[in-house]
Amino acid sequence: MSKQDREDNERGACANKRELTKRLPVLNLSGALDKSANNIMNVSRINALRNSINSHNDTVAKILLPSKETAEKKLQIESAFRVRPERSRVRVARGPDLEIQKTTDFLILPCDNNREKYGTSRDTKEALVRAVRPSDFDLRVKRITLARNNGLRIEAHSVDLTKMKDSSELVKAGLKIEQEIKLNPRLIINGVPQGLFAGEVESEIVALNLKEQDKSKMHLQVVYIFPPKSNRTTTNCIVEVTPDIRSLLLREEHVYINYSACSFSDHVRVLQCFKCLAFGHYAKDCKSTALCGHCAGNHELKDCVKRIEMAACGNCKKWSSSEGHSHSALDGNRCPILRRRLMDKIKHVNYG
Repeated sequence: MSKQDREDNERGACANKRELTKRLPVLNLSGALDKSANNIMNVSRINALRNSINSHNDTVAKILLPSKETAEKKLQIESAFRVRPERSRVRVARGPDLEIQKTTDFLILPCDNNREKYGTSRDTKEALVRAVRPSDFDLRVKRITLARNNGLRIEAHSVDLTKMKDSSELVKAGLKIEQEIKLNPRLIINGVPQGLFAGEVESEIVALNLKEQDKSKMHLQVVYIFPPKSNRTTTNCIVEVTPDIRSLLLREEHVYINYSACSFSDHVRVLQCFKCLAFGHYAKDCKSTALCGHCAGNHELKDCVKRIEMAACGNCKKWSSSEGHSHSALDGNRCPILRRRLMDKIKHVNYG
């Protein structure tokens, strides 16, 4: 082939490539429809694709791993391949859908024989900064806050915690590391048939929803059953589970108990006073001035006469410099202060 022929072929290939590029739609990763590029990959199609992947994954898992003895391997395969956003988000009951922050949380505390040396958490922080270089332990800090016993709470995107615990620098500084024990997740199940005892609810959930799981490694406990109302045939209950059991249950839309298909969501409880709207105590123990959760007036929510008017958040008016106050102080979907409290609560729960 002559040089001229090769050049003609290359020019032809480039022209074909340009023509093909013009005809290809531009994929908008946000899921929105790009009309200028005639993009047909919209949200509904993405959701359909996700459902299709999940369905095929279920079929493959059942074919490859049908027995009870391989349930753990089945969970590992599904965790690796399933398109399940629920594992990385918490769906708060009657509240927001929050992202789970994947961090390693631990405490830096003075050793027992150095408590007098470090009188405050700020003293501890200064000693830590002097003694430890983050690069030595792959320590990428997200946030540092003050903690109990003159200590520090560190949230890290990454850290070689074993190496850091054994470091001579930390020992010389008279400091130690303690990992915080996280709580098991809890779910609130709606529409549970009345008259069932806690043990019966547990047995029903296992038999109808988790029958292939190893019972010896399963933790599922009914923590509370709400008192039934006289005009209802069902009630709600709160169950505590392990992260893996939560993940398994979230794959379905319902939890099956007896003859009922029960809806459910994550139970994340933040203690908020209905009298003054502050956090950490009940209204019966409150000694502060009343602040309405709807209109921010100097009265309790139960006495508010402005329920039909636009809401105003007393907490945001008091603590936030922004002007976005047109929401209830009890609305976790819209109130940034309550939302932050929910996020702080989630950080202390092990969602896997």
